[in-house]
Amino acid sequence: MKAVVCFSVAPPMRGRGIAAMLLQRVCEDAKEQGYDYIEAYPQMGSRDVYTNHHGPESLYDKQGFTLYKESGGQGVMRRYL
Repeated sequence: MKAVVCFSVAPPMRGRGIAAMLLQRVCEDAKEQGYDYIEAYPQMGSRDVYTNHHGPESLYDKQGFTLYKESGGQGVMRRYL
């Protein structure tokens, strides 16, 4: 298992798909490296930039991740490779 734990995109660069491109690359590299799946830990339902440093849930949905479990608003999303 490989984990994505944080995204840091400069404010003027946000909204340009940079996090999506980074996540796509992580998925491609993990598959080549023989990982079975990738996990990510978004704050579920949050729109606040300060609580979304793990990346918003929608980012992972668009990249083929599914919700594995949720506890106290913290999600664990997985994408099987």
